[in-house]
Amino acid sequence: MKVGIAGSGLIVDTLFDFIGNLKQIEIVAIVATSRSIDKLNKLSKEHDIKYVYTDYRLFLENKEFDTVYLDVPNHLHYLMAK
Repeated sequence: MKVGIAGSGLIVDTLFDFIGNLKQIEIVAIVATSRSIDKLNKLSKEHDIKYVYTDYRLFLENKEFDTVYLDVPNHLHYLMAK
C-alpha cells in the first residue's frame, strides 16, 4: 500500500513511531499548510517521503499513492475526505 499523509499535526509523530515496522506500507507524499513547510521538509528527510505539498489539490493529483491518511483536526475529516 502506498500512502499519502494529509496533515502534519501531533498524531503524525505517533504514526511514524510504528509505520516503519509495517513493510507493506510506503509513505510517498505528505501535504499540509504552507505554515507547516519546515515540519513537512523535516518529516520528508527523516522518513524518506518523496513528495511534499502545501496544496491539497496538487497532492491529490499524485497517482503514486492509493490511500490517504488524514492527520487533520477532527472537524476537517469530512471536508477532506469528501
